[in-house]
Amino acid sequence: MSFKNWKTEYVYARIKESSRHALEVLSEDLPATIAKISFPKTMRWNSQVMFSRPIRWILALHGDVVVPFWFAGVMSGNSSCGLRNTTSAVVQIENAESYSVAMRNAGVNIVVEDRKKKIVEQSNTLAESVNGQILIPKGLLDEVVNLVEAPIPVLGKFK
Repeated sequence: MSFKNWKTEYVYARIKESSRHALEVLSEDLPATIAKISFPKTMRWNSQVMFSRPIRWILALHGDVVVPFWFAGVMSGNSSCGLRNTTSAVVQIENAESYSVAMRNAGVNIVVEDRKKKIVEQSNTLAESVNGQILIPKGLLDEVVNLVEAPIPVLGKFK
């Protein structure tokens, strides 16, 4: 279609596209999206999928509804894992909004900057208790903060 306004001619089209439910789109697109995540180091796990760590569970919620899909032989659901060997090892997540509180209650700090701050502050306190100071090689803090979910620095000594 087109129309003319003064000296300018405009062309436009009206296209009607059928809509799809978000749950349907997410179920179809999330496996490919997850597969595109890249890591500096990957390993092949119990499938043909290369990933940084073994995929043992996939938490996928849209509001309070599970987004159903399979990836790397694992079906998505509404549970996550807290700290191992505790009563909160498996955590049921009621809805997407409750995730951070549920994980905090399970002993997992999901905020990287909070974990980093805790490591530095507690390490400094321990070092100061023996008149020392912490020396953190470049990159080590970023590596450690991503290895632990609930960091607890400890003080040791060698004889």
